[in-house]
Amino acid sequence: MKKLLGLMACAAICACDVSSTSNSSDGVVNGSVTDGNGVTVSIPSVAEGDSITYTGTECGGTEAASFAFVLLSDRGGACAGIETGGAVADSNVLILSVSGTPATSGGSAPSIGAATYTIGTPLVDASGNNFAAGAEVARYSSACSQTDIVSTSGTISVTSISGGVISGSYDVHFGASGHLSGTFGAPACSLTPTQFCSIGTLSTCSG
Repeated sequence: MKKLLGLMACAAICACDVSSTSNSSDGVVNGSVTDGNGVTVSIPSVAEGDSITYTGTECGGTEAASFAFVLLSDRGGACAGIETGGAVADSNVLILSVSGTPATSGGSAPSIGAATYTIGTPLVDASGNNFAAGAEVARYSSACSQTDIVSTSGTISVTSISGGVISGSYDVHFGASGHLSGTFGAPACSLTPTQFCSIGTLSTCSG
């Protein structure tokens, strides 16, 4: 989680306007992946997510950008953990993300809408805005020691971002480590700009 979300946050580091809505979650994860220690990870999932638009420079960046992510976890509470600066112990989290950057420097952040986004191949819309996708599995031990398994290819399909819920499907590959696919209907987290910017530096352990 630190590698992917920290990297994506650094790629779009500005202030953000975060929507928060309370909705029931819906997520399906098919398949499994194996970490570097030979441990097989499967994720009976609880879906959480957020759609964020950056408009300033709060995190130290200079460009506006948009960002949407979905967390599919086996224990839930991933968003709440981030809100308090920490991870959930003994948990596995699949992170799906899409980011959008404007066609030209100084432009407005493009909206992330319904589309299929391919990992490793940016999508360029008719206005020249760029969109990138990524996926990662983060494993947390009882002491919240973290192991990251990063996707090598695949797709994330967003069908809608509406009413505080991000809905869609995914089919992502992790090289020889495995393959995950499924659907999501994720209610929004209520992260502040500061909390989002610190996702890559979680320091506490709960659970």
